[in-house]
Amino acid sequence: MTSRRFFLLAAVFLAICGMVADQAFAAEPSNATMQPLLDAVTVARDRFRPVGEDDVRRALDQLSNATARLENRLALDGSNGQAWREFLKVDELNEQLRQNQPSLDALETIYRRFNSGAFGSNRRCFSDVREALLRTIQVTRATGTAELDKAYRKYIDALAVYLRTYVQNPNAEMAARIGEALDWLDSIGQAPDLLDTVRDQLARPNLFVTVSKRLVAAGIEEPVDETVPVRDVILGTDLYGTGHNVGEITLALVPNQDHAVFDLTYRGITSTRNTGYNGPVVIFSKGTTGIGATKRLWLNAAGLASHPARARATTHSNILDIQPQRGGRMVERIAWRKASEQKCLAESIASQHAATRAERQMDSRAGVVLDDVNSNFEDKFREPAAERNLFPSELQFRTDEDALHVLWRQASASQLAAPTEPPAANAEADLTVRIHESMANNAAQTALAGLTLNEDEFRMAAKELLDRVPEPLKPIPGEEPWGVSFDRTQPIEVQFADDGFRLTLHGRRYFQSDKAHPGMDVSASYKIVRDDSGFRAVRQGDVEVVPPGLGKDERVGTRYQIIRTLLIRRFDRIFEKEVRFEDIELPGKWGANGPLSLVQLRASDGWLTIAWKARK
Repeated sequence: MTSRRFFLLAAVFLAICGMVADQAFAAEPSNATMQPLLDAVTVARDRFRPVGEDDVRRALDQLSNATARLENRLALDGSNGQAWREFLKVDELNEQLRQNQPSLDALETIYRRFNSGAFGSNRRCFSDVREALLRTIQVTRATGTAELDKAYRKYIDALAVYLRTYVQNPNAEMAARIGEALDWLDSIGQAPDLLDTVRDQLARPNLFVTVSKRLVAAGIEEPVDETVPVRDVILGTDLYGTGHNVGEITLALVPNQDHAVFDLTYRGITSTRNTGYNGPVVIFSKGTTGIGATKRLWLNAAGLASHPARARATTHSNILDIQPQRGGRMVERIAWRKASEQKCLAESIASQHAATRAERQMDSRAGVVLDDVNSNFEDKFREPAAERNLFPSELQFRTDEDALHVLWRQASASQLAAPTEPPAANAEADLTVRIHESMANNAAQTALAGLTLNEDEFRMAAKELLDRVPEPLKPIPGEEPWGVSFDRTQPIEVQFADDGFRLTLHGRRYFQSDKAHPGMDVSASYKIVRDDSGFRAVRQGDVEVVPPGLGKDERVGTRYQIIRTLLIRRFDRIFEKEVRFEDIELPGKWGANGPLSLVQLRASDGWLTIAWKARK
């Protein structure tokens, strides 16, 4: 969207909403959420800050930094990176940045390239420049806009109307409108306190995952029964032998609101039989050592970390025999007397050595786990998510004595998240997931808004996300390939309500081979059903394909019929008539007790709640 079009739409927005803005201040707030919002709106209304050259300079600095990061990224991609440089006119952008006053017309031309919707242009390196370009254009235009302060106040009034409407009836369409308003205010550096209040009140975490202690422990706790070699030196005696360790590793969850904290504890007994060499004698002994060792680990958005292990040990030993290698019985008698005198000290030293070995062993074992977890977290989650702008804006791990909790907020600075707390889940479940529709909608907006994908690219995106191409997305033999340009605001819309859900793809344009077709909304509604075989989602009626803004029962014009027929045929496969929810097969030791059975599947008030329970 160019800045001229942006300000034109803003003017229309103000004209429509200004007529009803007074109602937002006259009416009583509907609940506790609305009052802080209206208070923040009232304060912000009289706090317009003039936009000047300093704002333009800051925007240009941000654009320069984003462009430099993009160039570094493209340099790693060889010929593909060079192709992107040419397509996006990066050299021309750098030329503009070297000027004291860049040409707005030139910047808008370059912005259109970044905002073209080309496959791959949703990566962070591109979107950072695209957003910085738009901010620079908007701030520069704002410095020359007459009576911007009056427009700002009307805009704030209109936002109040939107906020009231959304609080009374949260929905994706109104969330998108509020997001656009927040984005505009933020782009010209206005009303930061109001923006913070909106995010605090209407952008709560939108994904909650709870894992019971029983389930967490199932993959970690284990018995220990092993035989290990013994090599030690105590009071000058070289000891060689074997040790038999019998014990168990247990897990405790430590209550903490800032991190997930785990205590791994080993308790066991080691029985040893040793042969010791000290000067002219050989000493045969046996011993029993009780060991208790604990290692604390904690998990947060940066990964898994730990404290060094701590252990205590108590050794009791018995000397079975002492045999002199020279010197006869006199040497033997002296050795027995000395051994008796040093027995307590030798047991104390042996206890210390055993504790040190236990600490090293726990640290070593945990180190392997930490390296593996952090490597996977970085390589398979953080980096890919950050590259696509999908790493959550908030990610918290917490523990209480009974469960591990994950709180996730998927929302950019201009996106709302959950306006309410999640509903209660099955208290006996071992794994619960509560997801608000805003998480799916926000992620889709970030990943797909404005993109143009042909059929092959659509499958590539699915494979990148799911590591496979689902059967319904595979090509139909003999049919011409198709493509879609997603809506720039709401590419995909998900709604959870009334024990069902509705999925809608908003396409602003479609393609079949080289033919362009008008935009259409493709929707399917499902009802959640439970019977003796488990949970199912059953599609309600046929796939709906209608032009944007048209009701499903209204007549569709002739120009829409061709693409409508194609989309119905395609999406009848994608939106299957019935989706059955299977049990979860867990990996490794977690799967030893069998799969997790689905015990709850419920959709209401924007939330989908899913709960599973271990069979044993």
